[in-house]
Amino acid sequence: MLVSKKLTTLGTHTLRVVVHYGNAAVLRKFYRFNVDQPVEIKSTVGRIDDESCAVVVQVTNLTEEGMTINQVYFESKAGVVGKRVVHKSSRAGAPSSAAPSSASPSCAFPVLPSTATLFDASNRLDPHSTIRFMYTVTCNTPASKTQGLAAGDVLGLVSLEWKKCMGEEGSIASSDIRVPPATQVSDERSSC
Repeated sequence: MLVSKKLTTLGTHTLRVVVHYGNAAVLRKFYRFNVDQPVEIKSTVGRIDDESCAVVVQVTNLTEEGMTINQVYFESKAGVVGKRVVHKSSRAGAPSSAAPSSASPSCAFPVLPSTATLFDASNRLDPHSTIRFMYTVTCNTPASKTQGLAAGDVLGLVSLEWKKCMGEEGSIASSDIRVPPATQVSDERSSC
């Protein structure tokens, strides 16, 4: 029998296993383990104009082993939409403009990205290293465009999912990301 339970509370947990076999035989075993915060999410928000903000999300691996970030997405609140900013050269499948000119169109092979480009696009996060993601958040309804973004308005939050080398999976969400005052840059840390 395989039992799976998602743990959301940090701290020490105890798994109690009781096995009954035969008529009177019972085996009891207790396993103690810690649940630590594996990643830290830090967000920095800057205003672009009255209707949009730039959000930079910094994810730091706090563990002693590497992990792969599977998904990062911005969950925007009503009235705004978040769009990830991706540099053209960081896309793994981006075609290169350096195709050989001597190849005929009928037998040309696609230009594959380099190993370094694929590794950079894999979102691999080594122990105690950091990766950054950038989003632009803009008003997307006529009412929100008329009203604009006021200081303290909630833009949304960032959620991410990861997988470690032995198959352990996890997910975490940042605290609410808010619009900063027009002259300042905010800095928020999430705690799980």
